Amino acid sequence: MLYQSRISDVFFQAWKAGYITRYEHTQLINVGLVTRLNEEDRAALHRLSHAIKRGWLEVID
Repeated sequence: MLYQSRISDVFFQAWKAGYITRYEHTQLINVGLVTRLNEEDRAALHRLSHAIKRGWLEVID
């Protein structure tokens, strides 16, 4: 499972590449559901979700 320390890494990697893998996306959702996140990590997850919904980031297999 993705740990909190990796959230910012995945965020910047996805933003730079323009996509996130389905596995990473699922792991981020799981971390957000089962872990108490600090404000920075929660904001990063929110920005990723928003970018995916708006079509700015693509979820690939």
